[in-house]
Amino acid sequence: MGNHTILIVEDEAIIAAAESQLLKTRGYEVRTAPGGDEAIAAVRSRPGEIDLILMDINLGRGKDGAAAAREILREGSMPILFVSSLPEEEIAARTKGISSCGTVSKNAGDAELLAAVEAALARRPESAQVAALRA
Repeated sequence: MGNHTILIVEDEAIIAAAESQLLKTRGYEVRTAPGGDEAIAAVRSRPGEIDLILMDINLGRGKDGAAAAREILREGSMPILFVSSLPEEEIAARTKGISSCGTVSKNAGDAELLAAVEAALARRPESAQVAALRA
């Protein structure tokens, strides 16, 4: 836990604030973006600083989460965990072909969200290298 920077991409301020608070209490540094275009700009302005993106799929205005993820991934590898209230079939259809760390329902509890975040961060190539150095 902790020692990682997570970008929350969420257009609903209350949800973004709740996720941000939860992650901060676990020691993560958190940044937020209210839309896809802002997420792309955040990743571009801080190359290498963001360790994981929690990406909502429906973002209200501008690029949706799937389109933003595709654009971000065209520029390099980035772990993305989709967070959505959409049915699984729709999530699968909209994110088809996007390399991601999976999905978490917005209705999931804190423990499930934290477990998904920790699993996604553990799968990062750098995590394996750090674990090998510590052994």
